[in-house]
Amino acid sequence: MLNAEYQRCWLDSLKPEVSSKPEGQKYGYGISQFSWGPNTIYFHGGETPGYNSKISYDSTNDVTLIVWTNLPGSLDGQQTANTLWVKVLDHIYKVSPLASLPSPTVAC
Repeated sequence: MLNAEYQRCWLDSLKPEVSSKPEGQKYGYGISQFSWGPNTIYFHGGETPGYNSKISYDSTNDVTLIVWTNLPGSLDGQQTANTLWVKVLDHIYKVSPLASLPSPTVAC
């Protein structure tokens, strides 16, 4: 859809969102990049009253994932599309994008 020169400019615009974490999530001209293990996915999300979405593409594995919901927020306080997107990625890939959760502590 984009000519090669514009596509290169677009992908080269990606910079770390947090400068102290250069390997973390990156953002550029209307596109974000998230990497975990050997996987990298490019995405863009958005909201409008009553809906939210996450559209993504992994060029290495040729995976396109689009999540569109009409639920404004999920039980974890995040946008529903974001929460579902990460959970679906967790089921698609061998290396999970989900950070390991701390073990629950039991008070005695």
